[in-house]
Amino acid sequence: SMWTMISALKTGLVGLVLAARGSVSERLSEHSFEPPFNYVDPSGQRGVSKDWKSGGVTNVHRNFARLTPDRQSKKGALWSRRTLGVDTISLVFTFRISGQGKKFFGDGLALWFMKQAYYVEGDFHGSTERFTGFGVIFDTFKNTETLGYHKDVAVVVNEDGGKTTEQMLEAKHGCDAAIRFHEERGDFDVRQSARARVTIKAGEHLTVDID
Repeated sequence: SMWTMISALKTGLVGLVLAARGSVSERLSEHSFEPPFNYVDPSGQRGVSKDWKSGGVTNVHRNFARLTPDRQSKKGALWSRRTLGVDTISLVFTFRISGQGKKFFGDGLALWFMKQAYYVEGDFHGSTERFTGFGVIFDTFKNTETLGYHKDVAVVVNEDGGKTTEQMLEAKHGCDAAIRFHEERGDFDVRQSARARVTIKAGEHLTVDID
């Protein structure tokens, strides 16, 4: 069984829709969320859905969810309370990574598919490296130590939970994409966003498309 989680190391807005793909497409409502976010839990906290939990500094507003503010070393997450229960899905993921920094910034987020049913905060794009599954990482920080194999969008895999961050990054596959928006640019608009489509077929074939 696989669980879904979204985590961020710095800043981002997200929306998520998942659908089963087969002879007839079916929207998986318990794994989907989109604004307006009107759900309020028993403690009085707004959430994206009763089927999703939030953690870290994540703040859910009526019309968007902010995983983290534009501040250094902040971590936030949303994760599903339910297993996916299917091995063929198509997921549309709308998000915005933005900040005021022009040259020096380290924004990023990740979409995780893992066997663990709970969120463990860590330094690997908001999650711990000790997980079993795979992740789609959206990373705008070009570290000099990993510049040779940096990709803005990358897939990492940890089949047995035993790989280190370095091993996963060295074996990753990905591409570059303009996914960060500079808020101080004259043409910046709060309605700007990026969109990714993640498609998994028969639990074996993974495709990531960026718009």
